Amino acid sequence: MSYIYYPITHRDYPKIPTKLSLLEVDTDKDWGGKNIINLGAGGHDVNARLNLLLAHAARHEEGGADALTPANIGANWNKLVNKPSTFPPSAHESNHELGGLDEIPSNDILLRLQKHLGVFWFNNHWLPIDMLRSGQSGSGSVAWYSSYVALSTGTTSDSYAYVDKSAYGLSGAYSWDKKRWFGVYVRIFRNTAQNIHIVSGASSNDRSTNLNPHIGFKVINDALYGTVADGTTESTLLLETIPAAVYRRLECVLDPAIPECRFYVDGVDKGAITTNLPAGTSMADLMLKAVIHNTEAVNKILYIYEVRTLQEE
Repeated sequence: MSYIYYPITHRDYPKIPTKLSLLEVDTDKDWGGKNIINLGAGGHDVNARLNLLLAHAARHEEGGADALTPANIGANWNKLVNKPSTFPPSAHESNHELGGLDEIPSNDILLRLQKHLGVFWFNNHWLPIDMLRSGQSGSGSVAWYSSYVALSTGTTSDSYAYVDKSAYGLSGAYSWDKKRWFGVYVRIFRNTAQNIHIVSGASSNDRSTNLNPHIGFKVINDALYGTVADGTTESTLLLETIPAAVYRRLECVLDPAIPECRFYVDGVDKGAITTNLPAGTSMADLMLKAVIHNTEAVNKILYIYEVRTLQEE
Protein backbone atom coordinates (compact mmCIF):
# COMPACT_ATOMS: atom_id res chain seq x y z
CA MET A 1 0.00 0.00 0.00
CA SER A 2 1.33 3.44 -0.86
CA TYR A 3 0.50 6.86 0.64
CA ILE A 4 0.32 10.25 -1.00
CA TYR A 5 1.30 13.22 1.18
CA TYR A 6 -0.11 16.68 0.49
CA PRO A 7 1.90 19.54 1.94
CA ILE A 8 -0.04 22.12 4.01
CA THR A 9 0.58 25.69 2.93
CA HIS A 10 -0.28 29.04 4.44
CA ARG A 11 -3.33 29.12 2.19
CA ASP A 12 -4.93 26.43 4.40
CA TYR A 13 -4.96 28.70 7.50
CA PRO A 14 -7.37 31.58 8.24
CA LYS A 15 -6.10 34.96 7.24
CA ILE A 16 -4.09 36.43 10.13
CA PRO A 17 -3.22 40.14 10.36
CA THR A 18 0.45 40.74 9.73
CA LYS A 19 0.46 44.04 11.65
CA LEU A 20 -0.93 44.92 15.06
CA SER A 21 -2.50 48.01 13.53
CA LEU A 22 -4.71 45.74 11.45
CA LEU A 23 -5.92 43.70 14.47
CA GLU A 24 -9.60 44.37 15.21
CA VAL A 25 -10.39 44.53 18.96
CA ASP A 26 -13.98 43.68 19.90
CA THR A 27 -14.29 46.40 22.57
CA ASP A 28 -18.10 46.10 22.82
CA LYS A 29 -17.87 42.34 23.33
CA ASP A 30 -20.72 41.86 20.87
CA TRP A 31 -18.94 39.28 18.69
CA GLY A 32 -18.44 41.94 16.01
CA GLY A 33 -22.18 42.31 15.58
CA LYS A 34 -22.55 38.61 14.81
CA ASN A 35 -25.35 37.09 16.82
CA ILE A 36 -24.80 33.46 17.83
CA ILE A 37 -28.27 32.04 18.41
CA ASN A 38 -27.77 28.28 18.44
CA LEU A 39 -25.13 27.34 21.01
CA GLY A 40 -26.41 24.02 22.31
CA ALA A 41 -29.86 22.78 23.27
CA GLY A 42 -32.48 25.48 23.47
CA GLY A 43 -30.39 28.04 21.61
CA HIS A 44 -28.77 31.18 22.97
CA ASP A 45 -29.27 34.75 21.80
CA VAL A 46 -26.06 36.60 22.61
CA ASN A 47 -27.27 40.06 21.59
CA ALA A 48 -30.55 39.69 23.48
CA ARG A 49 -28.72 38.78 26.70
CA LEU A 50 -26.24 41.61 26.15
CA ASN A 51 -29.13 44.08 25.84
CA LEU A 52 -30.58 42.83 29.15
CA LEU A 53 -27.25 43.26 30.90
CA LEU A 54 -26.77 46.77 29.50
CA ALA A 55 -30.30 47.77 30.57
CA HIS A 56 -29.62 46.36 34.05
CA ALA A 57 -26.40 48.37 34.35
CA ALA A 58 -28.04 51.55 33.07
CA ARG A 59 -30.82 51.26 35.63
CA HIS A 60 -28.26 51.17 38.44
CA GLU A 61 -26.26 54.09 37.00
CA GLU A 62 -29.47 56.15 37.11
CA GLY A 63 -30.00 55.30 40.77
CA GLY A 64 -32.52 52.50 40.20
CA ALA A 65 -32.68 49.26 42.17
CA ASP A 66 -33.78 45.69 41.60
CA ALA A 67 -36.75 46.20 43.92
CA LEU A 68 -38.87 43.09 44.29
CA THR A 69 -42.09 44.27 45.93
CA PRO A 70 -45.78 43.40 45.86
CA ALA A 71 -46.37 46.35 43.54
CA ASN A 72 -44.12 45.14 40.71
CA ILE A 73 -44.39 41.41 41.28
CA GLY A 74 -48.18 41.33 41.29
CA ALA A 75 -49.78 37.90 41.33
CA ASN A 76 -46.44 36.16 41.91
CA TRP A 77 -45.91 37.79 45.32
CA ASN A 78 -47.94 35.34 47.40
CA LYS A 79 -46.36 32.38 45.63
CA LEU A 80 -42.89 33.72 46.39
CA VAL A 81 -43.24 34.84 49.99
CA ASN A 82 -45.17 31.79 51.16
CA LYS A 83 -42.43 29.36 50.15
CA PRO A 84 -41.19 27.81 53.42
CA SER A 85 -37.62 27.31 52.23
CA THR A 86 -36.61 30.92 52.84
CA PHE A 87 -37.84 33.59 55.19
CA PRO A 88 -38.60 35.51 53.00
CA PRO A 89 -37.43 34.01 49.69
CA SER A 90 -34.00 35.24 48.63
CA ALA A 91 -33.67 37.96 46.01
CA HIS A 92 -31.84 35.42 43.85
CA GLU A 93 -34.73 32.92 44.02
CA SER A 94 -37.36 35.59 43.43
CA ASN A 95 -35.45 37.06 40.52
CA HIS A 96 -35.23 33.67 38.79
CA GLU A 97 -38.93 32.95 39.25
CA LEU A 98 -39.70 36.28 37.63
CA GLY A 99 -37.48 35.50 34.63
CA GLY A 100 -34.62 37.73 35.75
CA LEU A 101 -30.87 37.35 35.52
CA ASP A 102 -28.34 36.27 38.10
CA GLU A 103 -27.00 39.80 38.38
CA ILE A 104 -28.13 40.84 41.89
CA PRO A 105 -25.67 43.44 43.27
CA SER A 106 -24.72 42.57 46.84
CA ASN A 107 -24.89 46.24 47.84
CA ASP A 108 -28.59 46.29 46.93
CA ILE A 109 -29.30 43.32 49.20
CA LEU A 110 -27.39 44.86 52.10
CA LEU A 111 -29.06 48.25 51.63
CA ARG A 112 -32.53 46.69 51.65
CA LEU A 113 -31.66 44.81 54.83
CA GLN A 114 -30.25 47.97 56.41
CA LYS A 115 -33.46 49.87 55.63
CA HIS A 116 -35.79 47.12 56.85
CA LEU A 117 -37.67 48.49 59.88
CA GLY A 118 -39.29 45.19 60.83
CA VAL A 119 -37.99 42.75 63.41
CA PHE A 120 -35.71 39.84 62.57
CA TRP A 121 -33.24 37.42 64.12
CA PHE A 122 -31.26 34.84 62.13
CA ASN A 123 -28.80 32.68 64.06
CA ASN A 124 -26.72 29.53 63.48
CA HIS A 125 -23.75 30.22 65.77
CA TRP A 126 -24.19 29.56 69.50
CA LEU A 127 -21.01 30.86 71.08
CA PRO A 128 -19.90 32.45 73.33
CA ILE A 129 -21.48 30.50 76.17
CA ASP A 130 -24.66 32.13 77.54
CA MET A 131 -25.11 34.28 74.44
CA LEU A 132 -28.90 33.98 75.01
CA ARG A 133 -30.95 34.13 78.14
CA SER A 134 -31.28 30.60 79.52
CA GLY A 135 -32.57 28.78 82.57
CA GLN A 136 -33.00 25.32 84.05
CA SER A 137 -34.62 23.46 86.90
CA GLY A 138 -33.78 20.18 88.64
CA SER A 139 -31.11 18.37 86.61
CA GLY A 140 -31.72 20.45 83.47
CA SER A 141 -28.79 22.03 81.62
CA VAL A 142 -27.87 24.10 78.56
CA ALA A 143 -24.67 23.37 76.58
CA TRP A 144 -23.26 25.77 73.96
CA TYR A 145 -21.42 24.76 70.79
CA SER A 146 -20.41 26.51 67.59
CA SER A 147 -23.11 24.87 65.43
CA TYR A 148 -25.88 24.19 67.94
CA VAL A 149 -27.19 24.70 71.45
CA ALA A 150 -28.18 21.57 73.43
CA LEU A 151 -31.05 21.54 75.93
CA SER A 152 -31.10 18.56 78.31
CA THR A 153 -33.33 17.63 81.23
CA GLY A 154 -30.95 15.23 82.95
CA THR A 155 -32.28 12.16 84.71
CA THR A 156 -34.33 13.79 87.46
CA SER A 157 -38.04 13.71 86.66
CA ASP A 158 -39.84 17.07 86.23
CA SER A 159 -36.67 18.92 85.15
CA TYR A 160 -36.41 21.44 82.33
CA ALA A 161 -34.01 23.70 80.40
CA TYR A 162 -34.78 26.65 78.13
CA VAL A 163 -33.31 29.44 75.99
CA ASP A 164 -35.01 32.55 74.61
CA LYS A 165 -34.17 35.58 72.49
CA SER A 166 -35.88 38.97 72.33
CA ALA A 167 -35.51 41.63 69.59
CA TYR A 168 -37.29 44.93 68.98
CA GLY A 169 -36.21 45.76 65.42
CA LEU A 170 -34.94 49.07 64.06
CA SER A 171 -38.34 50.70 64.62
CA GLY A 172 -39.34 48.95 67.84
CA ALA A 173 -42.56 47.97 66.05
CA TYR A 174 -42.75 44.31 67.05
CA SER A 175 -46.32 43.05 66.68
CA TRP A 176 -48.43 39.98 65.98
CA ASP A 177 -50.54 42.10 63.64
CA LYS A 178 -47.87 41.92 60.93
CA LYS A 179 -46.81 38.96 58.84
CA ARG A 180 -44.18 36.80 60.55
CA TRP A 181 -42.01 33.91 59.38
CA PHE A 182 -40.53 31.49 61.93
CA GLY A 183 -38.23 28.58 61.12
CA VAL A 184 -35.89 26.27 63.03
CA TYR A 185 -33.70 23.27 62.27
CA VAL A 186 -33.60 20.88 65.23
CA ARG A 187 -32.84 17.35 66.39
CA ILE A 188 -35.33 15.64 68.67
CA PHE A 189 -33.80 12.67 70.49
CA ARG A 190 -36.68 11.03 72.41
CA ASN A 191 -40.33 10.23 71.79
CA THR A 192 -41.69 9.47 75.26
CA ALA A 193 -42.54 11.34 78.48
CA GLN A 194 -41.50 14.83 77.33
CA ASN A 195 -42.85 18.31 76.67
CA ILE A 196 -40.94 20.36 74.09
CA HIS A 197 -41.92 23.87 72.98
CA ILE A 198 -40.15 25.63 70.08
CA VAL A 199 -41.94 28.90 69.35
CA SER A 200 -41.74 32.54 68.45
CA GLY A 201 -43.39 34.14 71.44
CA ALA A 202 -43.59 32.76 74.97
CA SER A 203 -44.21 29.29 76.41
CA SER A 204 -44.60 27.48 79.68
CA ASN A 205 -41.56 25.60 81.01
CA ASP A 206 -43.04 22.52 82.62
CA ARG A 207 -46.36 21.58 81.05
CA SER A 208 -47.83 20.34 77.77
CA THR A 209 -50.19 23.29 77.19
CA ASN A 210 -49.10 26.79 76.18
CA LEU A 211 -51.59 29.64 76.53
CA ASN A 212 -49.00 32.42 76.09
CA PRO A 213 -49.10 34.46 72.86
CA HIS A 214 -47.03 32.49 70.34
CA ILE A 215 -46.73 30.68 67.02
CA GLY A 216 -44.59 27.60 66.50
CA PHE A 217 -44.31 23.95 67.42
CA LYS A 218 -44.44 21.54 70.32
CA VAL A 219 -43.66 17.87 70.86
CA ILE A 220 -45.73 16.12 73.51
CA ASN A 221 -44.37 12.60 74.03
CA ASP A 222 -44.13 11.47 70.37
CA ALA A 223 -46.66 13.88 68.80
CA LEU A 224 -45.44 16.93 66.84
CA TYR A 225 -47.97 19.78 66.75
CA GLY A 226 -48.26 23.19 65.17
CA THR A 227 -49.41 25.53 67.90
CA VAL A 228 -50.67 29.10 68.38
CA ALA A 229 -52.27 30.97 71.29
CA ASP A 230 -53.70 34.41 71.92
CA GLY A 231 -52.87 34.64 75.63
CA THR A 232 -56.04 32.86 76.71
CA THR A 233 -56.65 29.85 74.46
CA GLU A 234 -54.33 27.55 72.50
CA SER A 235 -55.08 25.93 69.14
CA THR A 236 -53.04 22.98 67.87
CA LEU A 237 -52.65 20.98 64.66
CA LEU A 238 -51.18 17.46 64.71
CA LEU A 239 -48.38 17.39 62.14
CA GLU A 240 -46.78 13.96 62.59
CA THR A 241 -45.76 11.23 65.03
CA ILE A 242 -42.07 11.23 65.93
CA PRO A 243 -40.73 7.69 65.32
CA ALA A 244 -37.39 8.03 67.18
CA ALA A 245 -34.45 10.44 67.07
CA VAL A 246 -35.04 12.74 64.07
CA TYR A 247 -33.77 15.90 62.42
CA ARG A 248 -36.55 18.28 61.43
CA ARG A 249 -36.86 21.59 59.57
CA LEU A 250 -39.90 23.27 61.14
CA GLU A 251 -41.37 26.42 59.62
CA CYS A 252 -44.55 28.44 59.99
CA VAL A 253 -45.95 31.67 58.55
CA LEU A 254 -48.37 33.88 60.47
CA ASP A 255 -50.46 36.00 58.09
CA PRO A 256 -52.98 38.20 59.94
CA ALA A 257 -54.47 39.36 56.65
CA ILE A 258 -55.94 35.90 55.88
CA PRO A 259 -55.91 35.24 58.93
CA GLU A 260 -53.96 32.00 59.47
CA CYS A 261 -50.74 30.43 60.65
CA ARG A 262 -49.51 27.83 58.14
CA PHE A 263 -47.11 25.03 59.10
CA TYR A 264 -44.41 23.15 57.20
CA VAL A 265 -42.31 20.11 58.11
CA ASP A 266 -39.20 19.58 55.98
CA GLY A 267 -40.76 21.85 53.36
CA VAL A 268 -44.10 20.01 53.21
CA ASP A 269 -47.25 22.05 53.80
CA LYS A 270 -49.07 20.42 56.76
CA GLY A 271 -52.02 22.80 56.94
CA ALA A 272 -53.01 25.92 58.85
CA ILE A 273 -54.59 27.11 62.09
CA THR A 274 -57.10 29.97 61.85
CA THR A 275 -58.32 30.30 65.45
CA ASN A 276 -56.80 31.84 68.61
CA LEU A 277 -54.03 33.55 66.68
CA PRO A 278 -51.92 36.02 68.70
CA ALA A 279 -52.65 39.72 68.22
CA GLY A 280 -51.30 42.98 69.57
CA THR A 281 -47.76 43.22 70.95
CA SER A 282 -47.72 40.99 74.04
CA MET A 283 -44.66 38.68 73.81
CA ALA A 284 -44.24 39.65 70.13
CA ASP A 285 -40.64 40.72 70.80
CA LEU A 286 -39.66 37.10 71.51
CA MET A 287 -37.99 35.71 68.40
CA LEU A 288 -37.40 32.30 70.01
CA LYS A 289 -38.43 30.40 73.11
CA ALA A 290 -37.33 26.76 73.26
CA VAL A 291 -37.78 24.52 76.28
CA ILE A 292 -37.60 20.79 77.04
CA HIS A 293 -39.23 19.17 80.10
CA ASN A 294 -39.26 15.52 81.17
CA THR A 295 -42.04 13.65 82.96
CA GLU A 296 -39.95 10.59 83.82
CA ALA A 297 -36.47 10.03 85.25
CA VAL A 298 -34.84 9.84 81.80
CA ASN A 299 -32.68 12.44 80.09
CA LYS A 300 -34.53 14.22 77.24
CA ILE A 301 -32.47 16.20 74.72
CA LEU A 302 -33.12 18.87 72.08
CA TYR A 303 -30.50 20.31 69.70
CA ILE A 304 -31.20 23.64 67.96
CA TYR A 305 -28.98 24.31 64.94
CA GLU A 306 -30.54 27.32 63.26
CA VAL A 307 -33.31 29.86 63.86
CA ARG A 308 -34.77 32.36 61.39
CA THR A 309 -37.47 34.80 62.50
CA LEU A 310 -38.64 37.73 60.38
CA GLN A 311 -41.54 40.15 60.83
CA GLU A 312 -42.70 42.51 58.11
CA GLU A 313 -42.50 46.27 58.71
